[in-house]
Amino acid sequence: MEGLRVARRSFLPQQSKKRRRRSFMIWESMCVLSANGGECVYWCGRPAETMDHAIPFASGGSDDLDNLLPACSRCNNGKNQRDPVHWYIASNMRDDRWRDGTLTTGAPIGTGSLRERYLMWHEEALEVLGHCEEVSAEVRNRDRQLWFLNRFFHLGYYRGWATFGDAAFWLIQNKDEIDKAREAGFPKAPR
Repeated sequence: MEGLRVARRSFLPQQSKKRRRRSFMIWESMCVLSANGGECVYWCGRPAETMDHAIPFASGGSDDLDNLLPACSRCNNGKNQRDPVHWYIASNMRDDRWRDGTLTTGAPIGTGSLRERYLMWHEEALEVLGHCEEVSAEVRNRDRQLWFLNRFFHLGYYRGWATFGDAAFWLIQNKDEIDKAREAGFPKAPR
């Protein structure tokens, strides 16, 4: 009888466990948000306010520092669950047309220029992706991560709902120290 129950269970649909997002320590947020000079990794130039998953969490991207980039809230929300290349091309192609389907340059879509515009945006998207990789390398820098860990570990986790206000406060309070450490290559802490 016990064997029969086990056999029956195996025919039931398997329920997969939903991945849970992890809580970030303040030093981790500071490490990410201060990369790229504290600006959004995308083209807007606004201050970084959030950590964006380069490979979206919903698409299997990790919550590790290796997959996080500094972004402003507007770009992070606009990117939603897309990778940077698809988001960049889609937003520029959308912004490139009026509601009636004509391009903002006045040329109708049927002239073949849509393909040229897609190729142009694709080239620019690859440049954005290259910049994302440079910033990701900055975030992944082991000496940099260890410097933030050793210097700000004592700040612990966020208080209350996960906002980046705590990290922003500590980034402002320690801006000079972080800039000096950046110039020195994030030296190891003395033992």
